[in-house]
Amino acid sequence: MSYRPSFSSYVNKDKEGRDYYYLRLDDFSFGQNITNLLNNIRDEVAKTEFFVLDLRYNSGGLETKADTLLMAFLETDTLMTYPSVTRKNHAYYNAMGYGYPEYKDYYNDMAMDTLPANVFVKKDLPLFRQPLFILTSKHTYSAAEDFIFPLRLHNPGRAVLVGTPTGGSTGVPLVRRLPHHHSVYRICTRKALLPERMIDNGIEPDYYYEMNIQDHLEGNDRIFDIVGEIYNEIYR
Repeated sequence: MSYRPSFSSYVNKDKEGRDYYYLRLDDFSFGQNITNLLNNIRDEVAKTEFFVLDLRYNSGGLETKADTLLMAFLETDTLMTYPSVTRKNHAYYNAMGYGYPEYKDYYNDMAMDTLPANVFVKKDLPLFRQPLFILTSKHTYSAAEDFIFPLRLHNPGRAVLVGTPTGGSTGVPLVRRLPHHHSVYRICTRKALLPERMIDNGIEPDYYYEMNIQDHLEGNDRIFDIVGEIYNEIYR
Protein backbone atom coordinates (compact mmCIF):
# COMPACT_ATOMS: atom_id res chain seq x y z
CA MET A 1 0.00 0.00 0.00
CA SER A 2 1.57 3.31 -1.08
CA TYR A 3 0.98 6.78 0.35
CA ARG A 4 1.37 10.06 -1.47
CA PRO A 5 1.55 13.56 0.00
CA SER A 6 -2.00 14.49 0.87
CA PHE A 7 -4.27 16.95 2.56
CA SER A 8 -7.61 15.93 4.07
CA SER A 9 -9.98 17.87 6.27
CA TYR A 10 -13.47 16.81 7.33
CA VAL A 11 -15.87 15.94 10.15
CA ASN A 12 -16.31 12.23 10.89
CA LYS A 13 -18.00 10.03 13.52
CA ASP A 14 -16.39 7.43 15.74
CA LYS A 15 -17.99 4.09 16.62
CA GLU A 16 -20.07 5.67 19.37
CA GLY A 17 -21.46 8.36 17.10
CA ARG A 18 -19.31 11.22 18.41
CA ASP A 19 -18.28 13.84 15.89
CA TYR A 20 -14.57 14.50 15.56
CA TYR A 21 -12.60 16.73 13.24
CA TYR A 22 -9.92 15.07 11.11
CA LEU A 23 -7.05 17.03 9.58
CA ARG A 24 -4.27 15.34 7.64
CA LEU A 25 -1.24 17.40 6.67
CA ASP A 26 1.65 15.68 4.91
CA ASP A 27 3.93 18.71 4.91
CA PHE A 28 4.25 22.30 6.08
CA SER A 29 4.95 23.79 2.68
CA PHE A 30 5.93 27.26 1.54
CA GLY A 31 2.59 27.90 -0.19
CA GLN A 32 0.35 27.08 2.75
CA ASN A 33 -1.63 29.73 4.58
CA ILE A 34 -2.22 28.00 7.91
CA THR A 35 -4.10 30.97 9.36
CA ASN A 36 -6.65 30.91 6.53
CA LEU A 37 -6.99 27.14 6.80
CA LEU A 38 -7.73 27.29 10.53
CA ASN A 39 -10.24 30.12 10.19
CA ASN A 40 -12.00 28.31 7.35
CA ILE A 41 -12.58 25.22 9.50
CA ARG A 42 -13.35 27.11 12.72
CA ASP A 43 -17.14 26.64 12.62
CA GLU A 44 -16.99 22.95 11.75
CA VAL A 45 -14.45 22.22 14.49
CA ALA A 46 -16.65 24.01 17.06
CA LYS A 47 -19.35 21.35 16.62
CA THR A 48 -17.05 18.37 17.29
CA GLU A 49 -16.00 16.60 20.50
CA PHE A 50 -12.34 16.01 19.69
CA PHE A 51 -9.71 16.75 17.06
CA VAL A 52 -7.53 14.21 15.23
CA LEU A 53 -4.41 15.66 13.60
CA ASP A 54 -2.77 13.14 11.28
CA LEU A 55 0.99 13.75 10.93
CA ARG A 56 1.90 10.14 10.11
CA TYR A 57 3.21 11.06 6.65
CA ASN A 58 4.30 14.62 7.34
CA SER A 59 7.89 15.01 6.11
CA GLY A 60 8.29 18.55 7.48
CA GLY A 61 8.77 21.93 5.87
CA LEU A 62 8.63 25.36 7.49
CA GLU A 63 8.76 25.37 11.29
CA THR A 64 6.87 28.67 11.35
CA LYS A 65 3.89 26.98 9.66
CA ALA A 66 3.93 24.20 12.25
CA ASP A 67 4.12 26.71 15.10
CA THR A 68 1.19 28.67 13.68
CA LEU A 69 -0.90 25.51 13.63
CA LEU A 70 0.14 24.64 17.18
CA MET A 71 -0.90 28.04 18.57
CA ALA A 72 -4.51 27.33 17.57
CA PHE A 73 -4.59 24.57 20.19
CA LEU A 74 -3.05 26.52 23.07
CA GLU A 75 -4.79 28.93 25.45
CA THR A 76 -1.93 31.40 25.37
CA ASP A 77 -1.02 34.50 23.40
CA THR A 78 2.58 33.40 22.90
CA LEU A 79 4.40 30.20 22.01
CA MET A 80 7.94 29.40 23.14
CA THR A 81 9.81 26.78 21.11
CA TYR A 82 13.17 25.39 22.30
CA PRO A 83 16.86 26.37 22.20
CA SER A 84 19.37 24.61 19.95
CA VAL A 85 23.05 24.61 19.05
CA THR A 86 24.74 24.96 15.69
CA ARG A 87 28.35 24.90 14.48
CA LYS A 88 30.11 28.23 13.99
CA ASN A 89 32.24 28.67 10.88
CA HIS A 90 34.79 31.49 10.68
CA ALA A 91 37.45 31.25 7.98
CA TYR A 92 40.03 33.38 9.84
CA TYR A 93 39.57 31.52 13.13
CA ASN A 94 39.65 28.20 11.27
CA ALA A 95 43.06 29.11 9.87
CA MET A 96 44.33 30.36 13.23
CA GLY A 97 43.33 27.09 14.84
CA TYR A 98 46.21 25.29 13.13
CA GLY A 99 48.68 26.87 15.54
CA TYR A 100 46.72 28.62 18.29
CA PRO A 101 44.94 26.51 20.94
CA GLU A 102 42.25 29.15 21.58
CA TYR A 103 40.99 28.63 18.00
CA LYS A 104 41.34 24.85 18.00
CA ASP A 105 37.57 24.24 18.04
CA TYR A 106 37.18 26.26 14.85
CA TYR A 107 39.97 24.32 13.16
CA ASN A 108 38.29 21.03 14.14
CA ASP A 109 34.82 22.26 13.11
CA MET A 110 33.66 21.93 16.72
CA ALA A 111 32.99 25.59 17.62
CA MET A 112 29.36 25.87 18.70
CA ASP A 113 26.83 28.67 19.02
CA THR A 114 23.60 28.51 21.06
CA LEU A 115 20.41 29.59 19.33
CA PRO A 116 17.79 30.77 21.86
CA ALA A 117 14.21 29.54 21.90
CA ASN A 118 11.91 31.47 19.59
CA VAL A 119 8.79 33.19 20.89
CA PHE A 120 5.82 33.53 18.54
CA VAL A 121 2.82 35.79 19.13
CA LYS A 122 -0.67 34.54 18.29
CA LYS A 123 -2.48 36.65 15.71
CA ASP A 124 -5.82 36.17 13.90
CA LEU A 125 -6.09 32.52 14.97
CA PRO A 126 -9.06 30.59 16.34
CA LEU A 127 -8.74 28.60 19.55
CA PHE A 128 -9.61 24.90 19.50
CA ARG A 129 -10.19 23.60 23.04
CA GLN A 130 -11.26 20.06 22.14
CA PRO A 131 -9.10 17.10 23.17
CA LEU A 132 -6.32 16.77 20.61
CA PHE A 133 -5.03 13.44 19.28
CA ILE A 134 -1.89 13.53 17.12
CA LEU A 135 -1.14 10.52 14.90
CA THR A 136 2.58 9.83 14.39
CA SER A 137 4.81 7.32 12.62
CA LYS A 138 8.40 6.81 11.46
CA HIS A 139 7.50 9.09 8.52
CA THR A 140 6.83 12.04 10.87
CA TYR A 141 9.89 14.24 10.38
CA SER A 142 11.47 17.63 10.88
CA ALA A 143 8.91 20.47 11.23
CA ALA A 144 6.25 17.91 12.18
CA GLU A 145 8.45 17.01 15.15
CA ASP A 146 9.00 20.71 15.83
CA PHE A 147 5.22 20.91 16.22
CA ILE A 148 5.36 18.30 19.00
CA PHE A 149 8.41 19.51 20.96
CA PRO A 150 6.77 22.62 22.52
CA LEU A 151 3.76 20.50 23.46
CA ARG A 152 5.96 18.04 25.32
CA LEU A 153 8.10 20.77 26.89
CA HIS A 154 5.54 23.41 27.90
CA ASN A 155 2.06 21.85 27.50
CA PRO A 156 2.50 18.12 28.22
CA GLY A 157 -1.17 17.46 28.92
CA ARG A 158 -2.62 19.20 25.86
CA ALA A 159 -2.33 16.40 23.29
CA VAL A 160 -2.25 12.61 23.14
CA LEU A 161 0.19 11.02 20.69
CA VAL A 162 -0.98 7.79 19.03
CA GLY A 163 0.98 5.61 16.61
CA THR A 164 4.69 4.77 16.39
CA PRO A 165 7.83 6.83 17.22
CA THR A 166 8.65 9.72 14.88
CA GLY A 167 11.59 9.71 12.49
CA GLY A 168 13.93 11.72 14.74
CA SER A 169 15.27 14.02 12.04
CA THR A 170 14.61 17.63 13.01
CA GLY A 171 17.54 19.97 12.48
CA VAL A 172 16.98 22.60 9.73
CA PRO A 173 18.67 20.63 6.95
CA LEU A 174 21.08 22.23 4.51
CA VAL A 175 20.01 21.01 1.06
CA ARG A 176 22.61 20.61 -1.71
CA ARG A 177 22.21 19.19 -5.19
CA LEU A 178 24.39 16.30 -6.29
CA PRO A 179 26.50 17.07 -9.39
CA HIS A 180 25.40 15.46 -12.66
CA HIS A 181 22.24 14.12 -11.01
CA HIS A 182 18.74 15.24 -10.10
CA SER A 183 19.03 14.11 -6.46
CA VAL A 184 19.86 16.19 -3.40
CA TYR A 185 21.42 15.48 -0.02
CA ARG A 186 20.49 17.03 3.32
CA ILE A 187 22.66 17.72 6.38
CA CYS A 188 21.11 18.84 9.67
CA THR A 189 22.56 22.17 10.78
CA ARG A 190 21.36 22.38 14.36
CA LYS A 191 20.77 20.15 17.36
CA ALA A 192 17.75 20.75 19.54
CA LEU A 193 18.52 21.19 23.25
CA LEU A 194 15.86 18.91 24.68
CA PRO A 195 15.54 16.76 27.79
CA GLU A 196 17.69 13.63 27.74
CA ARG A 197 16.29 10.77 25.65
CA MET A 198 13.35 12.84 24.42
CA ILE A 199 14.26 12.19 20.79
CA ASP A 200 16.99 9.53 20.92
CA ASN A 201 14.85 7.18 18.83
CA GLY A 202 12.23 9.64 17.70
CA ILE A 203 9.42 11.04 19.83
CA GLU A 204 7.64 8.20 21.60
CA PRO A 205 3.83 8.13 21.36
CA ASP A 206 1.64 7.98 24.46
CA TYR A 207 -0.23 5.02 22.94
CA TYR A 208 1.52 2.66 20.54
CA TYR A 209 -0.36 1.44 17.47
CA GLU A 210 0.92 0.08 14.17
CA MET A 211 -1.10 -1.40 11.32
CA ASN A 212 -0.43 -5.09 10.77
CA ILE A 213 0.14 -6.62 7.33
CA GLN A 214 -3.44 -7.82 6.99
CA ASP A 215 -4.83 -4.37 7.74
CA HIS A 216 -2.51 -2.88 5.12
CA LEU A 217 -3.66 -5.42 2.53
CA GLU A 218 -7.31 -4.72 3.32
CA GLY A 219 -6.88 -0.97 3.67
CA ASN A 220 -8.25 -1.20 7.20
CA ASP A 221 -6.78 1.64 9.27
CA ARG A 222 -7.97 0.83 12.80
CA ILE A 223 -6.19 3.78 14.41
CA PHE A 224 -9.46 5.73 14.55
CA ASP A 225 -11.06 2.95 16.61
CA ILE A 226 -8.00 3.10 18.87
CA VAL A 227 -8.40 6.87 19.27
CA GLY A 228 -12.05 6.38 20.23
CA GLU A 229 -11.06 3.84 22.88
CA ILE A 230 -8.42 6.20 24.27
CA TYR A 231 -10.97 9.02 24.37
CA ASN A 232 -13.25 6.80 26.46
CA GLU A 233 -10.35 5.92 28.77
CA ILE A 234 -9.25 9.51 29.37
CA TYR A 235 -12.32 11.68 29.03
CA ARG A 236 -15.22 9.50 30.22
